Amino acid sequence: MLALTHAAGKNPHEWLKYGRRTRLADRHELRWLIYRGGLGFAERLRRLAPIRLVHHALAEKLYFDHVYNNVLVGGTVVFGYVVMLFDKIVIDGLVNLSAFITRVIGVVTGRQLDMAVQPGDIGLVDAFANGAAATALDLGKVVRRPQTGRIRTYVLVAAGSVAWAVNGACWLRKFSRSDPE
Repeated sequence: MLALTHAAGKNPHEWLKYGRRTRLADRHELRWLIYRGGLGFAERLRRLAPIRLVHHALAEKLYFDHVYNNVLVGGTVVFGYVVMLFDKIVIDGLVNLSAFITRVIGVVTGRQLDMAVQPGDIGLVDAFANGAAATALDLGKVVRRPQTGRIRTYVLVAAGSVAWAVNGACWLRKFSRSDPE
C-alpha cells in the first residue's frame, strides 16, 4: 500500500473517520428526536407539505411498480397483441390464400382436366383419351365389317374395286380430252 505521510492534524483519513462517526451519531440523534414520544411527532411531521410529497413517493417506492406495470408489462402486452393480429391477418391470410389457390387449381386440373367427377364436369384429358379410343374402335368396326372370312366376299369386293377404278379412269379421260370447238 501507499504510505501517506501528512503533517500533524492534516491527515484526511482521520477526518473521514470523525466525519463518519458524526454522520452515524447525527442519524441516531435524529431518530431519537422524531420517535422519542412515539409516532405522534412523526405523524405531524409527515403531514407537512414538502415531507408529505417525499413520504408519498417513498411509500409508493418512487412509483417504480407503476412504471414497470404500465410501461414494460403493458407495452409487452400491446406488442404481443399487435404480433397476434399480424399473425391472424397477414400470415394466416397468406396461408389461407395459398390453400384456396391450391384448391382451385386442384379442382380445375382434377375435375375438369382429368376426369368428370360430378355431372357437368368436363374431364378434358379423359374426353381426349375416350375420344381417341372411340375413334379407333369405330374405325376397327368399319374395317372389320367386310371381313367375313368368305372368299366370295373378298373376290366380289376386289372385282367391284377394279370396276370402279376403270369406270373412274374412263370418266376422267373423257372429260380431260375436251375439244375446244
